[in-house]
Amino acid sequence: MKSGRQPIVNYTSYHSRSVFKIHTLKQLQEIIYKILPASAIIRMACVFAFFSTNLNAQEVKYQKDYSVKGKNIITEFDEQKQREMLKADGIPAATIDKIIAERKSLIKNGRTIQWTQLEKQKNPIPFAACSDMGVENGWGAWIAATGNIGSGTVTITPGVGTPIAPRFNLTGGAGIDPCTPGVNPGDPPVPVVAPGFGNASIQLGQPQTNGIVGGCTSGCVEQLTYPLTVAPNDTNFIYAYSVFLDEPDSTTNPHLPGYRPFVSLCVYDQAGTPIPCACFTYTAYNLSGFYEAICPSTSNGAVWYKPWTVVGVNLSAYVNQILTVVVTNADCGLGGHFAQSYWDFHCPPLSGAVNPFCLGQQTTIVGPASDPFNPYTYTWYQNKQLYTGLPNASSQSITPIPKIGDVFAVYVQQGSGCNFWMPFTPQPMDITSDFTSTGVCGTMTFTDISIASTGSPVVAWNWSFPGGTPTSSAASNPGIINYPPGTYTVTLIVTSTEGCIDTMQHSFSMIGFPTAAITPTAPCLGVATTLTDGSVAVSGDPIASWNWSMPGGTPASYNSTSTTSHNTATTYATAGTHIVALVVTSAQGCKDTVLQQVIVYNPPVANFSAPDKGCAPVCVNYTNLSTSTDGTINNWQWSFPGGTPTSSVANDPQNICYYTPGSYNVSLIVTTNYGCKDTIALPMVEVYPWPKAEFCVAPTVAPTTNPVFTFCDLWSTDVVSWSWNFGDNDSDFVNTDPVHSYSATATENDFYAYNICIRVQNQYGCWDTTCKVVELVPEYTFYIPNTFTPNGDFMNELFYGKSRGVKEYNIWLFDRWGNQLWDCYKEDKNTNWDSDATVPKQEGLSSSCKWDGVVAKGGMDMSGGSKQFAQEDVYVWKVRLTDIFDRRHTYIGHVNIVR
Repeated sequence: MKSGRQPIVNYTSYHSRSVFKIHTLKQLQEIIYKILPASAIIRMACVFAFFSTNLNAQEVKYQKDYSVKGKNIITEFDEQKQREMLKADGIPAATIDKIIAERKSLIKNGRTIQWTQLEKQKNPIPFAACSDMGVENGWGAWIAATGNIGSGTVTITPGVGTPIAPRFNLTGGAGIDPCTPGVNPGDPPVPVVAPGFGNASIQLGQPQTNGIVGGCTSGCVEQLTYPLTVAPNDTNFIYAYSVFLDEPDSTTNPHLPGYRPFVSLCVYDQAGTPIPCACFTYTAYNLSGFYEAICPSTSNGAVWYKPWTVVGVNLSAYVNQILTVVVTNADCGLGGHFAQSYWDFHCPPLSGAVNPFCLGQQTTIVGPASDPFNPYTYTWYQNKQLYTGLPNASSQSITPIPKIGDVFAVYVQQGSGCNFWMPFTPQPMDITSDFTSTGVCGTMTFTDISIASTGSPVVAWNWSFPGGTPTSSAASNPGIINYPPGTYTVTLIVTSTEGCIDTMQHSFSMIGFPTAAITPTAPCLGVATTLTDGSVAVSGDPIASWNWSMPGGTPASYNSTSTTSHNTATTYATAGTHIVALVVTSAQGCKDTVLQQVIVYNPPVANFSAPDKGCAPVCVNYTNLSTSTDGTINNWQWSFPGGTPTSSVANDPQNICYYTPGSYNVSLIVTTNYGCKDTIALPMVEVYPWPKAEFCVAPTVAPTTNPVFTFCDLWSTDVVSWSWNFGDNDSDFVNTDPVHSYSATATENDFYAYNICIRVQNQYGCWDTTCKVVELVPEYTFYIPNTFTPNGDFMNELFYGKSRGVKEYNIWLFDRWGNQLWDCYKEDKNTNWDSDATVPKQEGLSSSCKWDGVVAKGGMDMSGGSKQFAQEDVYVWKVRLTDIFDRRHTYIGHVNIVR
């Protein structure tokens, strides 16, 4: 990028060398403009500023300007004195060095130079408009001329005309030149309207079009002229420009200086003399402060551009004079490269660089941008006093907190010595926030009534509703906000388009809505539903009316304005869920409605197991059979009159006994968890009397030899059936006074006992039994013979005794000398004795010991156990026995053996 180049000023004349005699300053100026190239004129023009007119220099401490008084003309060169004078006038040291060097050069060439010393002026020159040079309302007094440049000479076609596109254009809008920004990152764009200079600017030259394409024989030239009458308020003349030059390549296509594209501006006085600091020329060669554009060269080169640059000129020496402003835009003299430029002019304070300010808030005021290769020095003033705010008085921009009526100005000093003033009057943007509110019964509506300055309307609202719902809003009118009762503060912060902020707070008290509430009973079908008002009023706003609605109930509605009789009741014909509505209205008209479900429950159905009956005592286990469609049965109340116990709370009571014959009712009350009840009472129990069983028997004890008993009935008169059980598997269902024999069962001579039972039953099936015992007792009898004949004729061969009622038996047999011949012992149950000795023979226990006549022990020969038959003789026997009555008997006798 070439923006880093240092400018080269060439004073060599390309005309034939001549010697000029200079007698006046005007002659010197004419000679310099003839012999110097355009690129050097701007430098020399600044020198002439000190020869011919004043510069508004700055005295920081006292804020004073300088003006020319036309005296103290210095004709001798005293370098030291001149340096002191320039320094006293506030000229920067670098500029002083340049001025001294130029004067030395002129004196060296035999020229006498006059300049006037600057004198301080107490008050700044006021600012005013420069007619219509800024083209805000069209071309105005601008005069257009065209021409061409060839062989290094600019030829302007005579004539006066109105500027016509495409070589003369008025630009507007927010666009930028299509050749910008530059090719390097960070290169600036060029807006088509000068920033801060209004809404229109001038564009000279056909964009990106060289002379040949533009229809010129060589390079096209566009020139604008403006006759400026300097009014007393036009002394601070400010203009801005932006230049685009298509630079030929110096290697492949070198151009002599007079053939290169250039752009120039010059302001001439009434004598045609350029005024100081008001002439400059940019030629497409070694351009300093320029950026390389993104659009291509039209012929073997590169396009360079200079962004918008602000320049000021002090015209205080030309008040009431007519100055001529000439702007020239020239293509390459060979027709292959183009020049294009933008221009704008202003005399009053620039407003684009200062933002409207909000009262009490900080704003930013920006001075004109400094040329990187011609840096500015800034000094700020506030209301004609040195600025003391942030950041400081020498910054390009300041950030004051203005007040209404404040005027700011910056004194811009350029290294060239061409200094100027730029005023700024911030426009106050006032904003006052406020709002109204309406509402009651828990709701509020807020309406913004904020007032803002014209041109800076409110664009943002920040509502805060602590305690409300919602708690905030960004709408201009936020609608309905709900509040519970209480005192609240609402805050509104409004912001205008310029960022002005104001805050307003209002407090209010909210009474809110009453709260409707119903406390119903939950009845069972057939029971009235009680509806109790449970509404809560807001403090200070009591409830004034109650409107009840009870569809399906009797009554179906009820309205009251009484605080003592506003409750009601209704009865529903069907079970289930019913809806009750209550609307309460406060004294201030605030309403609330509540819908309450009222449930009417079906009662349970009480029931229990089937009735029971029986003979006393009747003991019953009751089974609860109750059912419930709504809720659960959780309570049972049983009543058992005449029973033991007489009551119970069990679900299924057990072992309820009735001891006294009769009829008894049983009742059951069941209750659900909702309190619904049902009762059932049944003739539940029949208790019948028992009959009396009794009989007689004779005898009660009989021998086994005659086991016959006679019975007679002695039972109660209600007996309708009976059954005799004689204890021997025999019974009688017919006879009331039977006779029974036990001969079939008493087969042995032993003890027998029989349990005789009679079972009687009455008409209810109740029965009674009684039993008696009869006995058969054996007889005791013992017989033994005195002779037997053991001779083998099978007749009377054995000797033994016959008995009845014997259970233990001993017999011994002896001879006449007392020797024991035989003995026998038996113990067994008693067996009968049958005198007939039928088969099987039952001759008693004693018959088990039979002697066959053989000597078994001692015997007659004393040999003992001879096993010989005893001889005929008389023998002695001895018997000892125990009868069945446990009596012992001893018998002694004799027996004869006969053969």
